Amino acid sequence: MAEQNGTMRFLRVIKAAALKLGGRLDLEHVGQTVVSTLVAEFDSALARLWLYEESSDALLLQASAGPLSASVHGPRRIPELSRNPDRIAEVARTRTAFISNDLAAERKFDQGWIQREQLAGLAAIPLVIGDELRGVLVHFARRVLAEDLVEALAVFAAIVSAALADVQHCMCEQQLRAQTEEAHQRSAFLGEASNVLASSLDYPTTLASVARLAVPQLADWCAVYMLEPDSSIHLLAVTHVDPAKIEWAYELGRRYPPNPSAPHGVPHVLRTGLSELYPEVPETVLLAYARDQEHLRLLRELGLRSYMIVPLKARTRMLGALGFACAETGRRYRAEDLALAEDLARRAAMAIENTLLYRETQEAVTARDQFLALASHELRTPLSPIQLQIQFLLRAIRTGTLNNIPHERLLEMVEMCDRQIKHLVQLVNNLLAGFRGG
Repeated sequence: MAEQNGTMRFLRVIKAAALKLGGRLDLEHVGQTVVSTLVAEFDSALARLWLYEESSDALLLQASAGPLSASVHGPRRIPELSRNPDRIAEVARTRTAFISNDLAAERKFDQGWIQREQLAGLAAIPLVIGDELRGVLVHFARRVLAEDLVEALAVFAAIVSAALADVQHCMCEQQLRAQTEEAHQRSAFLGEASNVLASSLDYPTTLASVARLAVPQLADWCAVYMLEPDSSIHLLAVTHVDPAKIEWAYELGRRYPPNPSAPHGVPHVLRTGLSELYPEVPETVLLAYARDQEHLRLLRELGLRSYMIVPLKARTRMLGALGFACAETGRRYRAEDLALAEDLARRAAMAIENTLLYRETQEAVTARDQFLALASHELRTPLSPIQLQIQFLLRAIRTGTLNNIPHERLLEMVEMCDRQIKHLVQLVNNLLAGFRGG
């Protein structure tokens, strides 16, 4: 009867725990529910929930509870399960439960700790759904583990495995929704940026607008750098979530303009055409970038947490670079952020190149019009006297008065026409040579 009563109690405990586990699908809730149930209802001296991380082949401690000091200060990671001799690692590796009521004989545990805490029993049960390992449930006890308790622990472990599977499924759904929303936001951002880039043929104004568009959606700081014909680097625009800091940033740029030969940062990106991404900004980066102690102090005041620089590279030339940095928000850039920034930079570079090509075309049209105006004027200059002389001779021929013109006058008129024709030929040759570029 006592055994039956114990079994019924465990069933009620397991049912209540199952309802509680299904109440909230997040790892912290599941972990705390599991270990608190083991301590309160199964009399655990130390209860632990280990979760399996496949990417590192390790167990990570999700939750721990119990009166033992090890519940707080014990290891939080069991690495390299495939070759780790640890007993819990063996349970995970073999996916076979380990039940012991003779911990004094278990040489894989610290016997001094076992005796000091007066531990008598251990149940380590793998959490498996199908063929997939989820983790390991660990129950240390100060009394021998009865058969009905072991069976109840096995059932409880199965429920925990199912709860972990539900949590993972929920997390995958949430991650998918977040990725879908993020992709939508990125697409909308690029679409808006394209509209801004197409709105004006004044690329400095357009790039400044794009920089403002990037803040705060993509960065706390955004800067636009242009590569000048003399290889110097010009800070074209700076934007920040706090407008009061923008002028301070310009002043910093004037005091410490980029060194074109620097082995990192904007100069390096402009030389190589390769982006730079720093998910974290360690002190070593600031030390390498700073020109002097005052520069280092100012850089520290920026409070940069993460930054990336991408090139503005057209088909045939390097135009400049875009810099993005996160400070106040504490955001950390990832590869996805770099891809978005590079896409934005490609669109901006294309817009700049199209603007420059348009300007060059307009300049060519203006030069052509000026050339034609000049050519028209220059060609008319020798043609006018030739035309006058020929008209005079034609009237004389038609009126039969040609013989009345002295021979010297006729010779002078013909020689003048010859000189003008030679001059005209020289003008045509010069104009054609200039039109062809020499």
